[in-house]
Amino acid sequence: MQATDASVRDECLASAARWLKLAQSYELSDPGAKCLNWPPTVPEHPGCRHCNVPMWLVEIRTGFGKVEYLFQCKVCEETATVTDEEKPATTE
Repeated sequence: MQATDASVRDECLASAARWLKLAQSYELSDPGAKCLNWPPTVPEHPGCRHCNVPMWLVEIRTGFGKVEYLFQCKVCEETATVTDEEKPATTE
């Protein structure tokens, strides 16, 4: 299934990441404790520094107590990574 609406895709990716986080918490000695720190929403989409358009959320990575959100410009394919609630770190 493919989501064409950015907000629907964001919610699906966030939901999948929450399920992965839940599964990881059961592997640790303190199940459930890691789930309490889960960010409730996806961070604000960064704007592309080249095209000045909002970037799309394309991937959520979790592990070692942090969450990384990978954004991509659909115009020029520039990417940006937001870790937890930090400002975006743009890569070429």
